[in-house]
Parts: sequence; C-alpha cells; structure tokens
Amino acid sequence: IRSQPRMHNSGLVDIVTIPVRKCLGLSMDVYKPVGEVKEPLPIILDVHGGGLIAGRKEQNRNLGIQLARRGYIVFIPDYHLVPETDIFGQISDILDALAVIEAKAAEFGGNIEKLFVTADSAGAFLASMAVASLHHPAEMQPVIRRLERYIPQKVQALLHTAAAVIHLRQNMGMNIEHALFLFSVSGLIFLTVAVAIVVIFIVFFLSLQRCVRHHEAQDLRFRKVQLAHGFCD
Repeated sequence: IRSQPRMHNSGLVDIVTIPVRKCLGLSMDVYKPVGEVKEPLPIILDVHGGGLIAGRKEQNRNLGIQLARRGYIVFIPDYHLVPETDIFGQISDILDALAVIEAKAAEFGGNIEKLFVTADSAGAFLASMAVASLHHPAEMQPVIRRLERYIPQKVQALLHTAAAVIHLRQNMGMNIEHALFLFSVSGLIFLTVAVAIVVIFIVFFLSLQRCVRHHEAQDLRFRKVQLAHGFCD
C-alpha cells in the first residue's frame, strides 16, 4: 500500500469512512463525485484481495477514485482476515457491507437498483460466495449453514425489491461444493509446500552445523598433533 503510486484526488471525489459493524471494528470507505447529482448514480461494491490473510480497503483507493470520477458511488469495505476468522466469517462481513450499502445508498446519492459488484483475487471469491448465497440459497446451504451471522434482512430485501438487481461478473462453471473442495485442496497444497520448505531448511541447517562441527574437530586434532611434535609457534 505504501509503495503504490498515490493518485491525486484534485478535490473531484469525496472520500468518507462509515462504520459497518462498530462492535467488530469493521468500516467501509465511500467514494462519490463532488457536488450535487441530477439523478441517483449507480453503485459499485468493490472487495479487495490479499489471499484471505492480508490486504485492506485502502489498497483499492486509486480504483475507488477512478470509478467515482466516472460517475459511480463506490463502497470499499474491510473484512476480517484469516486466522482472526475463517472464510465463512469473511462472507458474513461482505453481507453486512451490503446491508449498510442498502441503508446508506440514498444518503450518498446512489441508485440501489443499479448495484454492481467488483472484486479482485480472494475478494472475488468472497463476493461470489456472498452474492450466490443471496441468489441461490438452496444450492448455497453448505455455506449458509456455516455463516458466522445470519444474512441481514436488509440484504435479503434487495432480492424482493421490484427493480433491485445485484450484478456480478463471474465465470465459475462449477457448483458450490466443487468450489469449496478446490479451495480446500489448494489451501492444503499450499500448506504442504510451506511445510516441505521448512523441513528442507531445517535439514540444510542441521547438515551445515554438522559440517562445521566436523571441520572444527579436525582442526582441533591437527592442532594437537602440531603441539605434540613441537610444530606450533
């Protein structure tokens, strides 16, 4: 975040931070064009990436400014990271963010009937799971049953509002069981590789120590021989 180029705002975009769940310490940045708007603007929920274990909403600041300059109200939330929670807690955090967006859309001049979701990397996974839980509750029961909190009523209301639609670009091509299975397998592979690297490092370190001790022992024996024969200064 510190090393990335910081886009100059030039006063064209207002950036406000609002709470999502104060008790959990979650907040969300809102980016909106400066000045009054003639009609409600489309809304974008953007979820940052970071492999589920890293990242924060500020890393997508430049994207928020660019989208707001183009006439969108942009909401970029934080979510808890692993191991503070698991993926089900993270999905719950995204659903809570959607509930706040539904409640605050009109206040920021947004049109809740034009709500879009964008995300990158792990954020795309969480956004896909959150939106799929709303649109396909029957198929998503394996996930919904394990959510940290119930799906907020305000988010559920989005699906029952006549013109309210959540748009999500996705290309999953698999059901939720397969997605979770592949995610679990990839996590297991990553853990296995990490453990293997640690083991290799430990073996290398122990071998290096053994070599050093062997050379020290040889040097000590050589010095004793020198002393015994009077060759040492």
